[in-house]
Amino acid sequence: MEMDKSVDEVQAVMSFYYKTIRQKLSQLESVNIHLENLGHFYVKENALNAYETKCKQIIDAMSNDTIREYSIKKDYQEKLKLIEKMREMLDEERGRKKVARNKRFNNEIQEPNTDLEK
Repeated sequence: MEMDKSVDEVQAVMSFYYKTIRQKLSQLESVNIHLENLGHFYVKENALNAYETKCKQIIDAMSNDTIREYSIKKDYQEKLKLIEKMREMLDEERGRKKVARNKRFNNEIQEPNTDLEK
């Protein structure tokens, strides 16, 4: 299907779209992201743990000898704060899903109210 759009316009739109997606994923803004026609992407706790371990190793290996190392260390400390925030969001999401699941299963198990018993 041919559209009357130039290659540059399409490339600019796609570049902007994927830039915002990468930004949301890298800045840990949300537990899940829905992309139209691509599906849902979720933060995995195992990947979060591995990333946290990597950040801590980098921080431990650095000394504050130079301004550059201090700056890099500060960046990784900020990333650790984002990871902690993401853990809280994951816990909230898990709790929300658990409540919804309990409501759904409790409603299915309860006997239906009928007027025949009166």
